[in-house]
Amino acid sequence: MYSEGGGKGIKARWRERHREGSGYISLRPVQSSMDNKFPSLSTVLFGSSSSVQFGHENLLLGEKQTHVENTEVSRIEPLQKKISERHISVFNMIDLHEAELYLDCVDHHIGQLVNGNEIHVFIFVVRLGQLTNDDKMSLEWLQRVFGAKVLQFVMILFTYETEEECNTIKDDLKRNPDLKQLLEKCGGRYLTCNKMMNNQSEMRDLMKKIEHLFNENQQQCYTGEMPNTASIRKKKLESSEHQCGKNSVFFSDYFSLSISNVVTCFLHITDFYRVVFQVTHQKWNQMHT
Repeated sequence: MYSEGGGKGIKARWRERHREGSGYISLRPVQSSMDNKFPSLSTVLFGSSSSVQFGHENLLLGEKQTHVENTEVSRIEPLQKKISERHISVFNMIDLHEAELYLDCVDHHIGQLVNGNEIHVFIFVVRLGQLTNDDKMSLEWLQRVFGAKVLQFVMILFTYETEEECNTIKDDLKRNPDLKQLLEKCGGRYLTCNKMMNNQSEMRDLMKKIEHLFNENQQQCYTGEMPNTASIRKKKLESSEHQCGKNSVFFSDYFSLSISNVVTCFLHITDFYRVVFQVTHQKWNQMHT
């Protein structure tokens, strides 16, 4: 169903570059092809960690990082792999959708990731037969951060532990409307793979499907504008505070002006009645003298 494509590879680049004060990080259009001699791919893996098993045998992700400090940030740096004679830069963004507490930091480094690299595919890892709300949140997070255009570069990788599980994929799609809807959002693109990701044959199939997707997208990598969620939220807050400040000043000036007018009017009325009283008093005295 998926044919192997040719073309030119892109070397992954990690650039410490981020546009301060901007709600969007602009990405120039990228068009490339894969070189048959030195094929190279840049891939992003996202989803839930319960869908994968880390270890030295894992051909895509390797060992799980054990250090805690800045884990969400440092693990975004690409892992350099070689699978089926192809050089691959793998960006591990698994569980990153749960890092809402670190939005400023995470979005900043995601901006560097996308602005400095040409992404061929976003691989959405999902545990076969165990679709969760967390999985749905993963895809929503990806769209929120990278924009709706990212869906045309997404492929679902269903992981399993036993061969019996692997054989249930078609039945699962029939029985689970949520799973079917999720697959439709990703253009119906999927592949099955064991949870350890150590099967060479499955990895070769994955490479072929990535190449097919690359050709489907007219040999273009992910391009577009990436909304910086934290920056946009901050700007909206500042704008709201500024508007509230303007409203406060307006109402303050308005009420100050209103009070001033009332006082002035009161003084004028007082003066008027004082004059009337004086004139009336003088006439009364004249009449009685």
